[in-house]
Amino acid sequence: MITTEASREFQAKERKYKEQLKRCLSPALSADLKRLLQEELETDICLCTASGSVRTHRPVLLARAPHLLTGQTNKDPTTIHLPNYELSALKDFLWQVYTADQSMQTNEASSDSGDLNSEPADPHSPPLSGAAALEPASGLGADLLHLYHKGEQCDITIQVGEQVFSCHRAILCARSQYFRAMLTGSWMESSRQCITLQGLGPDEMEILLQFMYGAIVDLPSGANASQVILAADMLGLEGLKDVVEMVFIREYCRFFPKPVDGVQRTILECLSLTHVLGLQNLHMQCKRWVAEHYVKAWCERNFSLLSVELQKACLTAVTETMTVQNVVTVLCGTEQLMGSLPEVKWAQQDQSLQVIVQHLPRVVHTQAFQDLLRREEFTREPTLLKKLCSAIREGVTVDNCCDLFTAVHHLCGDALEEDFLLEQQQEPFRREICVLRGRLWTFLLQSFYAVRHTSGWDALPSKHRERILAVEGCKMPYISA
Repeated sequence: MITTEASREFQAKERKYKEQLKRCLSPALSADLKRLLQEELETDICLCTASGSVRTHRPVLLARAPHLLTGQTNKDPTTIHLPNYELSALKDFLWQVYTADQSMQTNEASSDSGDLNSEPADPHSPPLSGAAALEPASGLGADLLHLYHKGEQCDITIQVGEQVFSCHRAILCARSQYFRAMLTGSWMESSRQCITLQGLGPDEMEILLQFMYGAIVDLPSGANASQVILAADMLGLEGLKDVVEMVFIREYCRFFPKPVDGVQRTILECLSLTHVLGLQNLHMQCKRWVAEHYVKAWCERNFSLLSVELQKACLTAVTETMTVQNVVTVLCGTEQLMGSLPEVKWAQQDQSLQVIVQHLPRVVHTQAFQDLLRREEFTREPTLLKKLCSAIREGVTVDNCCDLFTAVHHLCGDALEEDFLLEQQQEPFRREICVLRGRLWTFLLQSFYAVRHTSGWDALPSKHRERILAVEGCKMPYISA
């Protein structure tokens, strides 16, 4: 059950993600319209002043500065004379019309008076009646989205299945490289008033158009996010793919909390889905989360349903995130996992044991290792300790034996090894460590002539070096100083 506090935290994360989306999508929308104005692509109106003219786009003016189109003799004029305005002031105003984030809808009344320098509307003003429920990235997006929903003076239609969508060529060309190439290139669709699209459904087309006009930061309830992202990829709408990614993070990943209420199950679904859809950033986030919470995640049935490739990738992710500080925790987790899933071959501990052996002098001082020792000390069968001792015996070399011996001696303390072995009630925990120390001591004596030339020999405490030199390489039981 989701608590009120958890719900508030979830909503706060959602707001944060949407604000991040707005900071990305709003400049992209302005940049697209800026390029449309600069390149004069699909222009259909010429604004003329006494000192020059500027070619513009009817849909942008309808959405942002409709006062420039009112009071004309012709219903749909292609040339509008503005003799009372300076060309430079007109260009500055148009620049604001095409790129300013703020909505300009509430400026219509003041603009009717001919004041091109009026202040833009408050970006936080309430939406106009009839505006889409989906939130646009900016006031510019809100104005264009309002135009789309009004369907005013559309100059092209798109048929998808049985449904026909009315829209504006200029907006399509500005926002989609796919439509830009289709409508301005040598394709036969460039001269048509109606085009037909295959490979997507009407629901997806509606979302694509709302994004192209308004840069919406969410999807409608019930939308098929997977189909939307395929359609967005088809039309080259990278920003919409970011929106779908946010939806996946919200709906599947719950913004990556700790593993509660089965969230690991849906994150595993998202891991598989993002792999198929090519959402690499989110895929990596899912993989990192699964690696961090692998004990609970790998016990899920959804993990067994992953491809072998993804299962191996998850195991690799755990290995790659291992550090001196967390490697013992990983070792304990794999032991727990092997207890519940002994038949799963990928749940092995080799990598964690190798890392512990490689960094043993540092690992023994971590809190996780101290906790492990306390747990193992009071068990009749210290399974993990035995595995660790076995890994150390198998991993000892001339180069690392001095470091390993120093670390193990620290665990034994200064008590005599043979005293431990003679006690009838000796704890298995102590016996394992002291036997290992004896093995390492024997290895040091037997490999003395090679060991003394390694960097580890110089780091070995002087009392141990002196004792080894004293016996001149002869074998003897180790007695600590």
